[in-house]
Amino acid sequence: MKVVLENLTKRFPNRNKKEADVIAVNQFNFEIPDGKLIGLLGPSGCGKSTTLHLLSGLQEP
Repeated sequence: MKVVLENLTKRFPNRNKKEADVIAVNQFNFEIPDGKLIGLLGPSGCGKSTTLHLLSGLQEP
């Protein structure tokens, strides 16, 4: 199954109303061709887990 993500964005509301929302994933574009295995790498806090949660349906964009 081919997977395509286009302009995926996830914002979390900031509990402190005086500050802007936290953008965890911003306009992420990604394509996984059929039959390919991929890895998602990056530093702590860059949105890897959030992206996988969105892809799997555990969170809504």
